[in-house]
Amino acid sequence: TESGHMMELMRQGRDFFALKQPIVRLEDQAVIGYEFLSRLKNSGVHTPDEFFRIALENNMLTLVDHHCFRSCISAATGLPPALHRHINLFPATMIDLPIEELVEKLAANCPAQSYCLEISEQQILGEPSHLIGPVEEFKRYGISIAVDDVGFGNTCLESLILLEPDVVKLDKKYVRGIAQDPHVERSLRRTLKIAEDLNAEVIAEGIETQEDLDKLRELGVKYGQGFYLGRPA
Repeated sequence: TESGHMMELMRQGRDFFALKQPIVRLEDQAVIGYEFLSRLKNSGVHTPDEFFRIALENNMLTLVDHHCFRSCISAATGLPPALHRHINLFPATMIDLPIEELVEKLAANCPAQSYCLEISEQQILGEPSHLIGPVEEFKRYGISIAVDDVGFGNTCLESLILLEPDVVKLDKKYVRGIAQDPHVERSLRRTLKIAEDLNAEVIAEGIETQEDLDKLRELGVKYGQGFYLGRPA
């Protein structure tokens, strides 16, 4: 069956590849790094949400995430070492796989310090404290940690405070239309205050207009990504 064929593709991991989306400094729109986004070719399944859902349903999440991790590292290989490389990793993968093995793969082509691992807040199910150990270990190797999808309605301050990330990534729901919406702006200001207390850099995701970009700069957000600044390619 088609789904059986796709499961086999995912299990083998040969058909994963990665696109990169620029992360820019808002003040002059200089590219300071890239986020690497996994894709699966020839499968009819286009979004990572879809293939991760299928992986989860079939008990293959860590395996598939590991394949994606490797495809992102190989896509990042040719970049100058000064650029930041952001790679997404599921909390479960951080716990299931030996950290040394992940770090070894990261550091094979460029210094570990060039990398930032993004943990999506939506995937921290339940108690974030079991991630403290792995996060601290990655940081010991000089790898930065970002908490991704921080925003609207589901922000768990506990995970931000416990994990003390180097980077806070604002969910696009926080960002879109911020120039017109005082309610969104107030929520954003609160989150910026927390990021400041944590001494974390802030990256705004989903920037799609010049007005939103100007507003974010005015609020003191230094970095951003989104279709207005560069699509995944």
